[in-house]
Amino acid sequence: MSRLLEPITLGSLRLASRIAHAAVTTRYAEGGRVTPRLIAYHAARARGGAALLVTEPMNLLSSQGAPHKVRAHDPANFAGLEAWAGAVRAAGSHLVAQVQDPGRGRLLIGTEVEAIAPSAIADDLSGVLPRALSTDEVGLMVQGFAAAARRLRDLGFAGVEISAGHGHLIHQFLAARSNLRTDRYGGEVEGRARFLTELCLALRAACGAGFVIGVKLPGEDAMPQGIDLDTAAAITRCVQAAGVVDYLTWCWGGHSRSLHLHLPTVGGAAPDDGQVPYARKIAALARHAPGIKVAALGLIRTPAEAERLLQQGLADFVQIGRPFIADADWGRHAARGTAPRPCIACNQCWGRISRGELLGCTVNPALAAGREGCETVSPSPSPSPSPVARRVAVVGAGPAGVAAACAAAEQGAAVILFGAGDLPLRRLRGAAALPGAAALAELADHLEQRAARARVEFRGGVTASAADILAVRPDEVVLACGAEPGLRERWREVLAEAGREWTLVDEVGDAFAPALAAHAASSGRRVTLVTTEAGLAAAEPLVERQRWAERCAAAGVALRSAATITGGGATLLVGMSRPAEDTLRRLESGVAPLPLRRVGACRGSARLADALADGEACGLPSGSSSR
Repeated sequence: MSRLLEPITLGSLRLASRIAHAAVTTRYAEGGRVTPRLIAYHAARARGGAALLVTEPMNLLSSQGAPHKVRAHDPANFAGLEAWAGAVRAAGSHLVAQVQDPGRGRLLIGTEVEAIAPSAIADDLSGVLPRALSTDEVGLMVQGFAAAARRLRDLGFAGVEISAGHGHLIHQFLAARSNLRTDRYGGEVEGRARFLTELCLALRAACGAGFVIGVKLPGEDAMPQGIDLDTAAAITRCVQAAGVVDYLTWCWGGHSRSLHLHLPTVGGAAPDDGQVPYARKIAALARHAPGIKVAALGLIRTPAEAERLLQQGLADFVQIGRPFIADADWGRHAARGTAPRPCIACNQCWGRISRGELLGCTVNPALAAGREGCETVSPSPSPSPSPVARRVAVVGAGPAGVAAACAAAEQGAAVILFGAGDLPLRRLRGAAALPGAAALAELADHLEQRAARARVEFRGGVTASAADILAVRPDEVVLACGAEPGLRERWREVLAEAGREWTLVDEVGDAFAPALAAHAASSGRRVTLVTTEAGLAAAEPLVERQRWAERCAAAGVALRSAATITGGGATLLVGMSRPAEDTLRRLESGVAPLPLRRVGACRGSARLADALADGEACGLPSGSSSR
C-alpha cells in the first residue's frame, strides 16, 4: 500500500495519506444542530485512516431549511461547527464542507416549496415544478456561499467541496436539458458553467489561498441533452481555466432514471479498471484539467483496488464512501494490510437516508443502533479474557448464527456453533451466485475469518437436538436455525428441476425475486415475473428498483402485475420466510429454563440486515430471552 499511504498536498494543505472520506448524508443532525453523534461518526473515520473528510451538504444559506442538514448560518450552531472540525483535526485529519443545493430535486414530501432551478422545468424524478432563479438571485447565491465558506474557515474547516453533480442545482445549470436560460447563466456550455466558475472564484476571494476548494463534477448522466463525456470535458476545461480549484472528482448518473449509476454495485456496472467502475473515464476527464489534483470516486471497496488505481496513475487520491460506512477503520486496515469489513454495495444505506431515516449499514449494525460511538468498529483479534468464560450454544450457521457466535466470543464467551451443513454460511454463498450478489461471498469470508479469530468452535453436519445442545453444558442458547425451507433456500434445486418456462410470483418485493428471474432468464428460461402491486423490487431503495428494472429488461424477463398472471410453465412463489415453529418449540422446551434468544429468520425476517443485527446483539449484555 505504498502509494495509498503516501502524503499528498492539496493547495497548502498536507494530507497524511491519499485516503479521503466522500460526502455521505447521515441525518445525524437534529433540528439543524450539530450533534455528538454527527461528530463521533466523522471522528471515528478520521481515527480510522481518512486523511480528509467531506461532510454531507449543509444549510449554508438562510434560504436552505432542510431540518436534517446542519444550519451553518445559525450563530447558535457555531460552537458545534467548531467542535466538529476540532474533533476531526485532533484525530489527525481535516474537515471539508460540501456546498450544495438540491434545486428542483425534492423527493421528500413538504420540501417542494423550496424547489428552485435554472428554468421552470419539472424534475425528472420527483415531478416537482420549481421556480426559476432570477439573474440577481444566482449572484446572491454565489455571494452567500462564499460568505458561509469564510465563516466555516474561521471555525476550523479546512475547505469546501462544491457538489456540481448528482442532478442537484449546479448540475441543472450545466445540463442543456434543464437550462433554457437566455441570460449570462445559459446558452452554450461556458454560460451554463458560469454559476459554477463564479462560485469557485468567489470562494477563493473570500477564503484565501490556504483554503481547499474541491469540485465534484458530473461525468455522464445518461440523459438526452444532459452531460456526456464531451460536455463533461468542456465543463472541466471551464473550471480549470478559473485557476483556483485544488482538486476535482466526477460522479455519474443524476436525479433521473439514471440515479442508480452514481451508486454502482459489484458486477452491476461494467468495470473499466479491474473492479473499479469509471476509473478510466475519470482519468480521461482529468487530462482536461492539468495542474489540478484528481480524486477517484465510485465503488472503490478495498485498499488493494485503491492502491492499484493509484499505481496506474488514474488518480492522485481516492474518495471512499460506502466502504467507510461499513468499516470506520477502512484506512487503518490499509495501513495494516488487513481486510476491512466488506461493503456489499447493497445500497441499504442510501435507502435509509432517502426515506428520512438515520444512516445505517447492513454489515455494520452498530452504526444504525447508535452503538458505534467513538469506538472503532473492527472486531477484536481475539476474545477478551474472562476468569470463567460463559458457554454459549448457537444453533444454525447462517449469517445470524455466525454473527451471534462471533459477537459472543469476542466478549469472552466460549461458543459452540452447530450447523446442519459441513461448512457454515452455505446459503449465503449460494446467494452470491445470483446477479448483483457477488459481494456476499466476501461477506461470508469475512464472517468465517472473524469466527476463526474469535475461536468459535464449529460443529458441522449436525441437525442439533435438545440433547446435543445440553451436552455442551451451555449457560445460554441462541437459536438461529432459520426458516421453513422455501424457494430462497432451495433455488438451486428448483432451477435444476423446473422446466424451460417459469412464472415467478413475488409476494415480498425485495431483490431476491428479480435476481432469480434474471439468473433463470440468462440461463435460457422464459421467465415471467409477477410483481407486488407496488411494482418491481418495491421494498428496495429507489436506486435498486431502477437497477433491477434495467437488469430484468436486459435478461428478457417479462413483467406482469399481480392482477394479470399470464405466464405459463411452472409457477413458483417467493413468499415471506416463516420460522420453523415446530422445531423451535421443541428445542425451546428441551433446553428450558436456560436463557434463550431467537435471531434472524427464527424471528420471521428474511432480510440480511436484520439477521446480522440480531446476531451482533448477542455480544451485548442480556438478561432475558428475545423472541
